[in-house]
Amino acid sequence: MDIDALRDEIDKINRELLCLFEKRLQLCGDIAHEKAQRDMPVLNERREEEILSGIRRDSSPGLSEYNAELFSELMRISRRYQNDLLFSSGGDIRCGLIGKALSHSWSKPIHKALGTYSYELYSLYEDELERFVREKPFSGMNVTIPYKERVIPFCSELSETAAKTGSVNTLIKFADGAIKGFNTDYEGFMYMVKRSGIDFSGKKVLVLGSGGASKTVCAAARELGSREVTVISRSGENNYENISNHRDADIIVNATPVGMYPGDFVSPVSLDDFDAPEGVVDLVYNPLRTRLVLEAQQRGIRCTGGLPMLVSQAYASSRLFGADCSVDIDVLTREMLVSFGNIVLVGMPGSGKTTIGKELALRLGVPFYDTDRLIELAYSASVEDIFKTHGENEFRRAEKEIIAQVGARSACVIAVGGGAVLDRENYYPLAGNGRICFLECPLEELETQGRPLSRDMDTLKIMYEQRLPLYKEFSDFSVDNDDSVRAVCAKIRRAYLESIDN
Repeated sequence: MDIDALRDEIDKINRELLCLFEKRLQLCGDIAHEKAQRDMPVLNERREEEILSGIRRDSSPGLSEYNAELFSELMRISRRYQNDLLFSSGGDIRCGLIGKALSHSWSKPIHKALGTYSYELYSLYEDELERFVREKPFSGMNVTIPYKERVIPFCSELSETAAKTGSVNTLIKFADGAIKGFNTDYEGFMYMVKRSGIDFSGKKVLVLGSGGASKTVCAAARELGSREVTVISRSGENNYENISNHRDADIIVNATPVGMYPGDFVSPVSLDDFDAPEGVVDLVYNPLRTRLVLEAQQRGIRCTGGLPMLVSQAYASSRLFGADCSVDIDVLTREMLVSFGNIVLVGMPGSGKTTIGKELALRLGVPFYDTDRLIELAYSASVEDIFKTHGENEFRRAEKEIIAQVGARSACVIAVGGGAVLDRENYYPLAGNGRICFLECPLEELETQGRPLSRDMDTLKIMYEQRLPLYKEFSDFSVDNDDSVRAVCAKIRRAYLESIDN
């Protein structure tokens, strides 16, 4: 075959590729609009990594890296196309959030509550940032990790607070294209601290992290009268290796993304490393209660998660966007805590968790997840058969994995198996976004059919005595399942709201 014939073949393939790529972009556009409806960001790093791994695995010998490079570029172009579509579909006042990984973000529903302006999530890689900021005709844009410092060179002017902190989380673009950078995180942090009741005056404050958020925290802590502010970084003079030098810290502030969804439920430090901290502040808002916050609560230390800061800084940003907003921040913060939170039901096998959970979810208009049912679906077998075939240890391993996945969700009702409390680590993903209800039921009324560990009353009594302390330790409140399903659901809802307020 001569070179012209080969080129003809390539031209034919190019035409086929063009048709396929345009079809791909069409589908990406449909996905972009669907993601916007569901308040989801364009970028899904985990899915992109899975696609590239599959491409490398399925490639012919010697071509895997070439193919991976091609598909990486295809996905970059597709992301750009999706972002452009979302941007062009906005109203006259176009606002949103730019960052890298935004799957954790709850900014969109908060801004929906604050104004009538359009607000979308724009996931950008580093090489896309400058083009977006300089070229897009937006009115206002929030900025999050890791770009709070990187957008500063694109600003022709900084607000006093932005200049003082060296961190920008809000951009306002004027008609002539000039951009002014603001820092509403400062105002948000001040509100969060005031709401928590943590007193910074005269205290030694330990700030975890050295990024843009850390700079804001340091400036605010000094304004609040702290006697000493020390930043802990990975490689600086004060780092995690020598954090024992600061055992005397009075207040610990996490200004890192450690502990944020969708990462593992871990804490940047152990509170055992400190003598007697009086306050813990975590800027992470998803989950609502990080492991660090939960461990502080267990020790009776005054603490707060980051949602109040997110709401307050969003309110301040909305005013800069031009919204005439008269929302009460305290009321909106509570509404968001309630709406993003889960209700988790724990209790003895057969206590009615599934029946009550389904009805409660139906009444609240939120999804319902039963971890036992999810395990059954994964194994295509009943819980009883899983115990028989695979043993309890394998069941508990699968249960722990399912709980970690479901617990990371928000705005839902979750029912977990009676033995979930046997593993203390299950507590953290369940309590992160959830308030845990111990659903109590008289032993004689427990359903035992299909329950591999509770077939007779003697076994039930022993199991109840063993697990009762764990149910109480796990739960935020308890409710008796001693009335109609409707009445019990109402009791749970009331107790849930009270636990939020407390």
